[in-house]
Amino acid sequence: MTSTNFRSEGMSFCEEDDENAPVAPLGITDVPEPEAPRTAPIATRQAAPPVRNIPRSIRTLHHTTNYKNALIVMPPRDIWDPIQQIRTVWDPAYVRWMPHINIIWPFPPPPHHADAIDALVKNGFDSIKPFDICFKEFGVFHNKQSVLFLNPEEPGRGGGLQAVRDVGEKTFPSAASSQKFQPHLTVGKMAKHKIKQVADSIDWKKMTFTVKELYIISRPDDVTPFKVVGTVPLMGK
Repeated sequence: MTSTNFRSEGMSFCEEDDENAPVAPLGITDVPEPEAPRTAPIATRQAAPPVRNIPRSIRTLHHTTNYKNALIVMPPRDIWDPIQQIRTVWDPAYVRWMPHINIIWPFPPPPHHADAIDALVKNGFDSIKPFDICFKEFGVFHNKQSVLFLNPEEPGRGGGLQAVRDVGEKTFPSAASSQKFQPHLTVGKMAKHKIKQVADSIDWKKMTFTVKELYIISRPDDVTPFKVVGTVPLMGK
């Protein structure tokens, strides 16, 4: 697959393009929505090498993960407004989730958060440098519903999002997916035929911010909104 950009009425869409896939309205190629993280390690994936000097209780943390906890990238609150103005109208998860890019979901619950942070640091988080993210273009996943999302771009050499994801999968194999990691910040879900109308109605201005830490979020049940309960700093030099 190759990455392509599509512009319509001043809006930009960035998607994975498959030469054999049918072309959707607006000239956007259908992209299947990333599958939910699996509850067990993927047998076909190459197992991560064992990490020395980490207690067995930490190495097996991935068995405790659940979908009421996640490790995310979250934009600074002072730039939320333009994102939330879209989400309040089009994202049914607006109340339950803050603006976010999922890195690891599921994630261990609160009793194991300290051990989880320790494991992430020992598996390589302490070597990852802070990095910049730019939200300039929108992308679309097509499944039962179309998902409109902000496509995170990394100026310069990039690789920060993939680096934190790699450490996360190494630490918590239950979060691994057979599909390529496609970081995104969801801003809406809607029927496919509404995508052009919604996109044309958004006057989006590029925003850039620095990711200095990742956030652990949690909730006690499937109704209560997620709350930030911890942070994992990026300490690379």
